[in-house]
Amino acid sequence: MLMYSRMPTECFLLVCWVLMQMVKASDDGHCFHLPPSQCPPRNEICRCKRAPDEGSSSVGCCHINTEYELKEGLACAGVYPQGMKEGSVDRLQTTALHIQNATLDRLDVSAAAWKTLISFSVTDSKIQRLMGEFSDVSLVCLNLSSNFLIEMDHHALNSLQKLAMLDLSYNNLTSLPLINVAQPHFQLDISGNSQLNCNSITELMKAAKKKKNNLHFRNEKNETFCSLSYNFDWFNATQIISLDQVAVINKLNEECPKSEKFSCTCSAYRTDLVGGQQPTFTAKVDCSKQNLTELPPNLPANTIFLNVSHNNITSLDLLSTDPSYHYLREFYADHNYIDSIAKLEGTRFIDNFAVLSLRSNNLSSILTYILSNTFDRNNFPHLVHLGQNKLVCNCSTAQTLKWWLRTNTRNVVDYNEVLCSNLPERVIDLNQSKVCPFQTDWTDYIYYIIAAEIAMFLLLIGKVTYDYWVFKTHGYLPWPASKMPKMPCDWVFET
Repeated sequence: MLMYSRMPTECFLLVCWVLMQMVKASDDGHCFHLPPSQCPPRNEICRCKRAPDEGSSSVGCCHINTEYELKEGLACAGVYPQGMKEGSVDRLQTTALHIQNATLDRLDVSAAAWKTLISFSVTDSKIQRLMGEFSDVSLVCLNLSSNFLIEMDHHALNSLQKLAMLDLSYNNLTSLPLINVAQPHFQLDISGNSQLNCNSITELMKAAKKKKNNLHFRNEKNETFCSLSYNFDWFNATQIISLDQVAVINKLNEECPKSEKFSCTCSAYRTDLVGGQQPTFTAKVDCSKQNLTELPPNLPANTIFLNVSHNNITSLDLLSTDPSYHYLREFYADHNYIDSIAKLEGTRFIDNFAVLSLRSNNLSSILTYILSNTFDRNNFPHLVHLGQNKLVCNCSTAQTLKWWLRTNTRNVVDYNEVLCSNLPERVIDLNQSKVCPFQTDWTDYIYYIIAAEIAMFLLLIGKVTYDYWVFKTHGYLPWPASKMPKMPCDWVFET
C-alpha cells in the first residue's frame, strides 16, 4: 500500500517539474546548459553525468566521439536508452540533455532515447548532418548552436508541436528545415549563418503569419544575415543582407498583386546603395501567364521590373495613369495583344526605362518619334524588343521606318525580326521601288512641253542663221520671204 501511494506522488512531482521546465524554457529562451567546468574529464569512461543542481532528469555529456560512446555515457549516468541490452541500472526518464564538444559525422534524432526530452542541446561540437525526424517528442527548447551543421533533414523538426525556442546559430546552414511555428511566441536564433538563403527565412515568416503566431528572432540586429542571390543574363551575384531587410522583402509578398482570378509573384530584385543610408530594395513582379486582360494595378513600392508576358493585355494605359508604375525600368509584355505604344508618350517610364519588350504583339505601326526622343536625350542604354510584330508595310515604311531600324540597331536589338503583315518580307528588307510605285501626274507633262519649246527655239535659231548665210553669200531670200508682199517700210532695207 505504501508503494502504491508513493508512485502517484513521484509521478505528480515529475509532471510538475516538466511543466516548470516548459515555462522556464519559453520565458528565458534558454535550454538546459551544463557548464564546461562540470564536464567529466576526458580520461573518464563515463562521458555523461547528471547535473547536481538540476535534478535527476537533467544530464550533460561531453567529449563524445561516437554514437556508442553517447549510449554508453547515458547508460552509466543512469539514463537507459531504448534499444540497449537490459542491465542492472534502472532506466530513468530524461527531460533535459546537453551534449557538448562532440565529434560526430551525423546525429540521428529519430532515436527513441529523445522521446522524453523537453530540453535538448548539442553545442560547441563538430556535427555536420542532422538526420532523421523527431517523433513523439515534447521538446520545448532545442539548441543546436555552434556546430558545423551544413545539412538537416527537411522534416527533422516538423513534428515538434510544442517547440518554443530553437537555436541554430553559428552553423554553416544554407537553408532552413521545415519549422513548426505552433507556439504563440516562438523564438528563433539563426545568427552566424551568413550563407543562409534568404528565401528560407521569408518562407518561414509567411508560414508563421498564416498561423497568426508571432515569430521572434534573437540577435537579429547585428549578427543575423542571409544570402540573397541575383540572376543576370551574363552572371550570378550574391549579396549579404541583414534580417530587418529580409522583413522588407517579405512585405513584398503581402503587397504583391493578386485577386481571385490571378496571383503574381514578387521578390527583391536589386538594391540601391546610397552613402550613409540603408540599402533600398527594388521589387521584381512576375505576372506572366495569368490570363490578364489589362495591366495589374497597385504594384509594390519601388517596383522596377514587371513581366506580364503571355497574357491577353491590349492596352498600356496604367503606365501613364498608375503612380505605382512611376519607378518601372524593365517592362516585358511579350505575346499579348497590344496594338499601340501611343500611351507611352510623356510618361516617366519612357524617359527612364532600361528595357521595353513588346515582342509578338499586334503593333501595326511604330511611332518612332516616341522612342527616338528617349534614345537621343539620355546617355544610358535603352533596349527595345519589337520582333515578331507584323506591321502594315507601305512606301512610308520603306522610306522611314526601315532606315530608322537600321540606324538604331544598338537600341532595337531585334530590328531584323520586325515583319510585314501585307508582304512576306522583313521591314529591313523592303525594296522602295516595289512598295513605292511611280504615279503619273499632269504636272509631269509640263516638262515635256518645256523640252519641246526649247527644241523648237533651237531649230528656229538654226533656220534663221542658215537663211542669213544664204542671203549673204547668194543674195537669195528664203522662199517664204520672197513670196511675201512688200510692206510700206520695206524701202528702208532695200539697197
